Formats: sequence, structure tokens, C-alpha cells
Amino acid sequence: RHKLVLGSILCGLCLFVSEILQQYGIAQTDVNKTSFITSLYMVFVPIIGIFLGQKLSVKIIIAVVISVIGLYFFSIKDGFYLSTGDFLVLLCAIGFAIHILVIAYFIKSVDGVLLSCGQFFVASFLGFIFMFTETLPTASSLVDAAPALLYVGIMSNAIAYTLQIVGQRGVNPTIASLILSLESVMGAFFGVMLLDESLSGREILGAALMFTAFVITQVNISFKKKITVKQSD
Repeated sequence: RHKLVLGSILCGLCLFVSEILQQYGIAQTDVNKTSFITSLYMVFVPIIGIFLGQKLSVKIIIAVVISVIGLYFFSIKDGFYLSTGDFLVLLCAIGFAIHILVIAYFIKSVDGVLLSCGQFFVASFLGFIFMFTETLPTASSLVDAAPALLYVGIMSNAIAYTLQIVGQRGVNPTIASLILSLESVMGAFFGVMLLDESLSGREILGAALMFTAFVITQVNISFKKKITVKQSD
């Protein structure tokens, strides 16, 4: 019970801080750069994990590098530079990386669904308080925002983050971050299927590289070198 309470507080705090930074950052930069920088949590997860004593295989390092290159091709079209909004989104990526690692630690000993419920209680409570520090919402503004609030609350948070927590049980945190980074590719895929959008050759290349990186993490690759010892008479 103690671990469940502590895990709920830490996960909820990470989620709250990361989403706040992302919301403020995206208001000051473009969507493509936000997608790219946010998904850099797949780089920060293994880096932070090293300081926590986690070991990285050569295969995972290669997969991370390929995925970052693919994400760059997929998301960045007109050059890359950092603005204030980009820096906030970069902090958001670090926050999401810590969130993934915190989940990986606590999911070993607590129920995933209960951890998810506790996380949302903490994040919602903090968000509710923070909302009143910004502005006092009116009934009409809440009605106008109701569809977006319901979608984000139910689909993005309740369902998606619960599946993330449950799915992370027994999964290497770096591999989990690589899988999560495919959200931008999935968004583009559904855009093509449902909204008649199209992908450029550069975007297709980037998506292919990211998917290749994911496949690499799932394939057993071993480097074995035969050593023969010559006996002398």
C-alpha cells in the first residue's frame, strides 16, 4: 500500500508537470517540432537509466539512434532551431522520461490499474488547483471545451496512460519509450486513412526508420566470436 501511494504521487506529479510544460511550449512553437522534441524522451530514458544503474545493450543503443534519425526526417521539414517554447517542450520530454522510469520501478510491485487511478487522482487534483491560478472558468467556456476535455480525459489519459502502465510490466523502459515514440507515426497513418492526407517521401523514410528501430529491439541479435585454442605439443 505504501508503494502504491508513493508511486501514485510520483507518477501523477511527473504527468502533471510534463503536460503543463508541453501545453505552454506548444503555444510558442510549431506542432512538428513539438512532436520531435517531445519524443526525445526515448533518448533521455536510457541516459537517466545509466545513472540509475541500468545497463544498455548495443542493440538498444543502435535502435535509439536509428529512431531519432527517423523521427527527425518525419517531423522536421524546414530546419531546426530552439526557441523558448522548444526549451519548455524539451523539459517536458525529460519529465516524460522520468515518468516512464518511475512507472517501470513501481509496476514491479503494485497493480497497474490501481497505479493508474492513483496517478490520475494526483494529476487531476494538481491540475484543478493550477487552473484557478490562471483564470476562473465560466460555465459557457466549460461547455465549449467539453468535447476536447472529454476526449483528452477519457481517450488520451484514462485509456492510453492506463494501457502504458499495464503494458510496461516486464518491458525494458528504453524499449517502451521507443514504442511510445511511434505515436507520431500512428497519427500520420490515421491522417492518411481517415482524413485523406498524404505523406512525403521524407516522412515515409522517417516512419520506416522508426519502425525498423522498433523491430530491432524485438529481434534477438547476438554477436558470437569463435575462439580456437591451439595446443602445442
